[in-house]
Amino acid sequence: MKKIATALMFCGLSMSVGPVSAALPLGASPAPAGGTASTTPAPAARTASTSPASTTGPTVLPMGGSPFGQKYEQWAADATKLLYSIPLANNPFLSDIGKCTVSQYGKVWFVGTKSSDASCEVPFGKAILLEFGGYVDTYPCPDPNFHPKPGQTLEKFLIKDARYIVDNYLIAPGLVPHGLKIDGNQALSHDEVLNQRRLSTKLFHLTGDLSLQAVDSCVTGTSQEAVTDDFWAIVTDMPLGSHTLEFVDVHGVITSTIHLNIYDDAKP
Repeated sequence: MKKIATALMFCGLSMSVGPVSAALPLGASPAPAGGTASTTPAPAARTASTSPASTTGPTVLPMGGSPFGQKYEQWAADATKLLYSIPLANNPFLSDIGKCTVSQYGKVWFVGTKSSDASCEVPFGKAILLEFGGYVDTYPCPDPNFHPKPGQTLEKFLIKDARYIVDNYLIAPGLVPHGLKIDGNQALSHDEVLNQRRLSTKLFHLTGDLSLQAVDSCVTGTSQEAVTDDFWAIVTDMPLGSHTLEFVDVHGVITSTIHLNIYDDAKP
Protein backbone atom coordinates (compact mmCIF):
# COMPACT_ATOMS: atom_id res chain seq x y z
CA MET A 1 0.00 0.00 0.00
CA LYS A 2 1.18 3.53 -0.67
CA LYS A 3 2.57 5.49 2.24
CA ILE A 4 0.01 7.89 3.75
CA ALA A 5 1.23 11.39 2.96
CA THR A 6 -1.08 13.33 5.27
CA ALA A 7 -4.29 12.80 7.19
CA LEU A 8 -6.11 13.98 4.09
CA MET A 9 -4.61 11.83 1.37
CA PHE A 10 -2.54 8.89 0.27
CA CYS A 11 0.02 8.98 -2.53
CA GLY A 12 -2.89 8.65 -4.94
CA LEU A 13 -6.28 10.34 -5.08
CA SER A 14 -9.27 9.40 -2.93
CA MET A 15 -12.68 10.48 -4.14
CA SER A 16 -15.46 11.56 -1.83
CA VAL A 17 -18.52 13.70 -2.40
CA GLY A 18 -18.35 16.98 -0.49
CA PRO A 19 -15.89 17.99 2.24
CA VAL A 20 -15.03 14.87 4.26
CA SER A 21 -12.16 14.94 6.75
CA ALA A 22 -9.71 12.08 6.30
CA ALA A 23 -10.82 11.36 2.75
CA LEU A 24 -8.75 11.76 -0.41
CA PRO A 25 -9.51 13.28 -3.88
CA LEU A 26 -9.83 12.12 -7.58
CA GLY A 27 -8.30 13.48 -10.88
CA ALA A 28 -8.36 14.21 -14.76
CA SER A 29 -6.72 14.60 -18.24
CA PRO A 30 -7.52 16.45 -21.49
CA ALA A 31 -10.26 13.98 -22.49
CA PRO A 32 -13.47 14.49 -20.48
CA ALA A 33 -16.40 12.19 -20.12
CA GLY A 34 -17.72 12.12 -23.65
CA GLY A 35 -15.27 14.51 -25.34
CA THR A 36 -12.92 17.45 -24.99
CA ALA A 37 -13.00 19.26 -21.66
CA SER A 38 -12.81 22.94 -20.90
CA THR A 39 -11.07 23.98 -17.68
CA THR A 40 -13.47 26.88 -17.29
CA PRO A 41 -16.18 26.29 -14.66
CA ALA A 42 -19.67 26.07 -16.10
CA PRO A 43 -21.45 29.43 -16.34
CA ALA A 44 -23.89 30.71 -13.77
CA ALA A 45 -27.34 29.16 -13.91
CA ARG A 46 -29.71 30.65 -16.47
CA THR A 47 -33.46 30.47 -16.73
CA ALA A 48 -34.67 27.19 -18.16
CA SER A 49 -36.52 27.18 -21.45
CA THR A 50 -40.22 26.42 -21.59
CA SER A 51 -39.57 23.80 -24.28
CA PRO A 52 -41.17 20.39 -23.66
CA ALA A 53 -39.32 18.49 -20.94
CA SER A 54 -38.76 14.77 -20.51
CA THR A 55 -41.92 12.96 -19.48
CA THR A 56 -40.17 9.96 -17.92
CA GLY A 57 -38.23 11.66 -15.13
CA PRO A 58 -34.71 10.84 -13.92
CA THR A 59 -33.58 7.26 -14.56
CA VAL A 60 -30.50 5.58 -13.05
CA LEU A 61 -29.00 3.23 -15.61
CA PRO A 62 -28.12 -0.29 -14.42
CA MET A 63 -24.50 -1.38 -14.29
CA GLY A 64 -23.33 -3.48 -17.19
CA GLY A 65 -23.89 -3.07 -20.90
CA SER A 66 -22.43 -0.18 -22.89
CA PRO A 67 -24.42 2.98 -22.13
CA PHE A 68 -23.86 5.59 -24.85
CA GLY A 69 -21.35 3.40 -26.64
CA GLN A 70 -18.94 2.32 -23.91
CA LYS A 71 -18.84 0.42 -20.62
CA TYR A 72 -19.07 2.04 -17.20
CA GLU A 73 -15.36 1.29 -16.71
CA GLN A 74 -14.47 3.51 -19.66
CA TRP A 75 -16.75 6.32 -18.46
CA ALA A 76 -14.99 6.08 -15.08
CA ALA A 77 -11.59 6.35 -16.77
CA ASP A 78 -12.76 9.30 -18.88
CA ALA A 79 -14.08 11.14 -15.81
CA THR A 80 -10.80 10.52 -14.00
CA LYS A 81 -8.82 11.90 -16.95
CA LEU A 82 -11.00 14.99 -16.94
CA LEU A 83 -10.59 15.45 -13.21
CA TYR A 84 -6.79 15.29 -13.35
CA SER A 85 -6.53 17.74 -16.25
CA ILE A 86 -8.06 20.70 -14.39
CA PRO A 87 -5.83 23.02 -12.29
CA LEU A 88 -6.60 22.60 -8.60
CA ALA A 89 -7.68 26.21 -8.02
CA ASN A 90 -10.42 25.89 -10.68
CA ASN A 91 -11.26 22.24 -10.09
CA PRO A 92 -14.86 21.84 -8.83
CA PHE A 93 -14.27 18.14 -8.16
CA LEU A 94 -11.28 18.69 -5.86
CA SER A 95 -11.58 22.25 -4.52
CA ASP A 96 -14.27 23.86 -2.40
CA ILE A 97 -15.35 26.52 -4.92
CA GLY A 98 -19.11 25.93 -4.94
CA LYS A 99 -19.17 24.53 -8.49
CA CYS A 100 -20.07 21.05 -9.71
CA THR A 101 -18.98 20.64 -13.33
CA VAL A 102 -17.01 22.15 -16.21
CA SER A 103 -17.97 22.64 -19.85
CA GLN A 104 -17.85 19.34 -21.73
CA TYR A 105 -18.81 17.86 -25.09
CA GLY A 106 -20.70 14.69 -25.88
CA LYS A 107 -23.71 12.84 -24.55
CA VAL A 108 -22.42 12.21 -21.00
CA TRP A 109 -21.36 14.95 -18.55
CA PHE A 110 -19.40 14.31 -15.36
CA VAL A 111 -20.95 16.16 -12.40
CA GLY A 112 -19.55 16.25 -8.86
CA THR A 113 -18.24 18.59 -6.20
CA LYS A 114 -15.87 18.96 -3.25
CA SER A 115 -18.22 21.55 -1.71
CA SER A 116 -21.04 20.89 0.74
CA ASP A 117 -23.29 23.08 -1.42
CA ALA A 118 -22.66 23.67 -5.13
CA SER A 119 -24.44 24.91 -8.25
CA CYS A 120 -23.98 24.23 -11.95
CA GLU A 121 -25.90 23.70 -15.17
CA VAL A 122 -25.98 21.04 -17.85
CA PRO A 123 -27.67 21.17 -21.28
CA PHE A 124 -30.96 19.32 -21.69
CA GLY A 125 -30.61 15.81 -23.09
CA LYS A 126 -27.25 15.02 -21.48
CA ALA A 127 -26.73 12.00 -19.26
CA ILE A 128 -25.19 12.78 -15.88
CA LEU A 129 -22.22 10.72 -14.66
CA LEU A 130 -21.94 10.67 -10.85
CA GLU A 131 -19.22 9.23 -8.60
CA PHE A 132 -19.95 8.17 -5.00
CA GLY A 133 -16.45 7.84 -3.56
CA GLY A 134 -13.38 5.75 -4.25
CA TYR A 135 -9.69 5.94 -5.02
CA VAL A 136 -7.44 6.70 -7.98
CA ASP A 137 -4.07 4.91 -7.95
CA THR A 138 -1.45 6.63 -10.13
CA TYR A 139 2.02 5.39 -11.11
CA PRO A 140 4.96 6.01 -10.86
CA CYS A 141 5.34 7.60 -7.43
CA PRO A 142 8.18 9.18 -5.41
CA ASP A 143 8.17 6.26 -2.96
CA PRO A 144 10.85 3.87 -4.27
CA ASN A 145 9.12 0.94 -2.55
CA PHE A 146 5.86 1.47 -4.41
CA HIS A 147 6.11 -0.95 -7.34
CA PRO A 148 4.90 -4.41 -8.42
CA LYS A 149 6.46 -7.52 -6.98
CA PRO A 150 8.55 -9.71 -9.32
CA GLY A 151 6.18 -11.43 -11.74
CA GLN A 152 3.25 -9.16 -10.83
CA THR A 153 1.79 -6.91 -13.54
CA LEU A 154 1.44 -3.20 -12.87
CA GLU A 155 -2.31 -3.42 -13.49
CA LYS A 156 -2.83 -6.16 -10.89
CA PHE A 157 -0.58 -4.32 -8.43
CA LEU A 158 -2.49 -1.05 -8.70
CA ILE A 159 -5.93 -2.70 -8.64
CA LYS A 160 -5.03 -4.62 -5.47
CA ASP A 161 -3.60 -1.50 -3.81
CA ALA A 162 -6.61 0.66 -4.68
CA ARG A 163 -9.07 -1.97 -3.44
CA TYR A 164 -7.19 -2.28 -0.14
CA ILE A 165 -7.34 1.48 0.41
CA VAL A 166 -11.04 1.71 -0.46
CA ASP A 167 -11.93 -1.28 1.75
CA ASN A 168 -9.92 -0.25 4.79
CA TYR A 169 -9.64 3.53 4.73
CA LEU A 170 -12.84 4.65 3.00
CA ILE A 171 -15.59 2.01 3.39
CA ALA A 172 -14.61 0.74 6.86
CA PRO A 173 -14.86 4.17 8.56
CA GLY A 174 -18.04 5.01 6.63
CA LEU A 175 -16.54 7.73 4.42
CA VAL A 176 -17.81 6.14 1.20
CA PRO A 177 -19.96 5.37 -0.65
CA HIS A 178 -22.95 7.72 -0.60
CA GLY A 179 -26.60 7.21 -1.45
CA LEU A 180 -28.40 9.59 -3.81
CA LYS A 181 -31.61 11.61 -3.63
CA ILE A 182 -32.95 13.46 -6.67
CA ASP A 183 -35.44 16.21 -5.92
CA GLY A 184 -36.09 14.71 -2.50
CA ASN A 185 -36.75 11.20 -3.79
CA GLN A 186 -34.38 8.34 -3.07
CA ALA A 187 -32.74 7.27 -6.32
CA LEU A 188 -30.09 4.99 -4.81
CA SER A 189 -29.71 3.87 -1.20
CA HIS A 190 -26.31 3.63 0.43
CA ASP A 191 -26.54 -0.18 0.39
CA GLU A 192 -27.51 -0.26 -3.29
CA VAL A 193 -24.45 1.80 -4.17
CA LEU A 194 -22.18 -0.26 -1.90
CA ASN A 195 -23.36 -3.65 -3.16
CA GLN A 196 -24.11 -2.97 -6.82
CA ARG A 197 -22.14 0.00 -8.15
CA ARG A 198 -18.48 -0.58 -7.39
CA LEU A 199 -16.03 -1.14 -10.19
CA SER A 200 -12.30 -1.27 -10.81
CA THR A 201 -10.98 -0.06 -14.13
CA LYS A 202 -8.26 -1.60 -16.17
CA LEU A 203 -4.97 0.26 -16.56
CA PHE A 204 -5.31 3.56 -18.46
CA HIS A 205 -3.22 6.69 -19.02
CA LEU A 206 -3.86 10.18 -17.70
CA THR A 207 -1.97 13.47 -17.59
CA GLY A 208 -2.37 15.36 -14.35
CA ASP A 209 -1.98 19.11 -13.97
CA LEU A 210 1.07 19.72 -11.77
CA SER A 211 -1.01 21.70 -9.26
CA LEU A 212 -2.68 18.40 -8.32
CA GLN A 213 0.52 17.29 -6.62
CA ALA A 214 -1.02 18.97 -3.57
CA VAL A 215 -3.58 16.14 -3.44
CA ASP A 216 -1.72 13.35 -5.27
CA SER A 217 2.05 13.43 -4.83
CA CYS A 218 2.44 10.92 -7.67
CA VAL A 219 1.32 13.41 -10.35
CA THR A 220 4.15 13.96 -12.84
CA GLY A 221 2.60 16.44 -15.28
CA THR A 222 3.17 13.93 -18.08
CA SER A 223 1.32 10.84 -19.25
CA GLN A 224 1.26 8.18 -16.54
CA GLU A 225 -0.62 4.99 -15.73
CA ALA A 226 -3.53 4.69 -13.33
CA VAL A 227 -6.52 2.64 -12.20
CA THR A 228 -9.61 3.65 -10.21
CA ASP A 229 -11.72 1.77 -7.69
CA ASP A 230 -14.97 3.69 -7.28
CA PHE A 231 -18.77 3.70 -7.13
CA TRP A 232 -20.61 5.15 -10.15
CA ALA A 233 -24.00 5.87 -11.68
CA ILE A 234 -25.29 7.37 -14.92
CA VAL A 235 -28.56 9.30 -14.65
CA THR A 236 -30.64 10.02 -17.76
CA ASP A 237 -33.91 11.81 -18.59
CA MET A 238 -33.35 14.84 -16.37
CA PRO A 239 -36.24 17.24 -17.15
CA LEU A 240 -35.69 20.90 -17.93
CA GLY A 241 -35.49 23.18 -14.92
CA SER A 242 -33.94 23.22 -11.47
CA HIS A 243 -33.11 20.02 -9.59
CA THR A 244 -31.48 19.05 -6.32
CA LEU A 245 -29.03 16.15 -6.00
CA GLU A 246 -28.29 15.14 -2.42
CA PHE A 247 -25.53 12.73 -1.43
CA VAL A 248 -26.27 10.81 1.76
CA ASP A 249 -23.76 8.93 3.91
CA VAL A 250 -24.18 5.59 5.69
CA HIS A 251 -25.81 7.34 8.66
CA GLY A 252 -28.39 9.12 6.51
CA VAL A 253 -26.62 12.49 6.79
CA ILE A 254 -26.55 14.70 3.69
CA THR A 255 -22.87 15.42 3.03
CA SER A 256 -23.28 17.44 -0.16
CA THR A 257 -26.04 19.13 -2.15
CA ILE A 258 -25.87 19.99 -5.85
CA HIS A 259 -28.28 22.52 -7.33
CA LEU A 260 -28.44 21.46 -10.97
CA ASN A 261 -30.12 23.53 -13.68
CA ILE A 262 -31.01 21.66 -16.86
CA TYR A 263 -31.33 24.25 -19.63
CA ASP A 264 -32.35 24.17 -23.28
CA ASP A 265 -29.40 25.06 -25.51
CA ALA A 266 -31.17 24.16 -28.75
CA LYS A 267 -30.34 26.55 -31.56
CA PRO A 268 -33.37 28.29 -33.16
